[in-house]
Amino acid sequence: MKPHIATLPDPLSDDHDAGDDERYAVNDPAEIAFMLKKVRDNGQLIIAYLDDGDDFALTALLALMPDTGEMVIERSPDASANRRLLAARKVVLVTSHDQVKLKFTAEDLAAIEYKGSPALRAALPRSVIRIQRRDYYRISTPITKPLICTLPLPQRGPGSQAETIVLDISIGGIALMDNQGAPSFQIGDVFENCRIGLPQVGTLSVSLIVRNCFDTPLRNGRSFRRCGCQFLQIAPSTESLVQRYILTLERSRKFRP
Repeated sequence: MKPHIATLPDPLSDDHDAGDDERYAVNDPAEIAFMLKKVRDNGQLIIAYLDDGDDFALTALLALMPDTGEMVIERSPDASANRRLLAARKVVLVTSHDQVKLKFTAEDLAAIEYKGSPALRAALPRSVIRIQRRDYYRISTPITKPLICTLPLPQRGPGSQAETIVLDISIGGIALMDNQGAPSFQIGDVFENCRIGLPQVGTLSVSLIVRNCFDTPLRNGRSFRRCGCQFLQIAPSTESLVQRYILTLERSRKFRP
């Protein structure tokens, strides 16, 4: 089997540093299996880096076997590269999908036969680094059960607040609907201690700054004001909640009957 996508992921050092590994780590086995399944189904090329050096080989993910905790990757067409892969003390696999870079370690590599062809077996990764730096991946939120952002409005009096609909979300920020119950958003406005309940995941507590606002037309001829807001000083634990929610939402849409 040959991968059909020819775009290579960027080198390891392009847009992250060692401190990002823990910050962007996904450790849930179900989430890891879901991400790797997307890589496999799209035939995404994978770069296998050997022993933290410049030596690498090209491969692809052929199969996932969660029941046995294993995965199968394609052997390189270069025989010498395969020998180096099997002899390496450490093999780091780097690929990308949906504008997100994925990095994980292949452990216990062994040569096997898979569907009558030479392949390599490895243990499923216990952690995957999911790096979103340059272009944060945004996902639209459900229409039937919309996310609600609660905005404290201390300038209106103690305990005053407003609720507005979250239109989309990424680890960089959210888009809000400027409805009648919300304040009149202006670019540069800051809202502290905002709360967003993420179903099946938890509650975000974030501070927001309004970065842009524009009118969005509707099919009935009306329009609403859409405001893009950036998270301020977002904590790693909060980023993790957002990532988990995005993956949960993607899985529910992917497997919806």
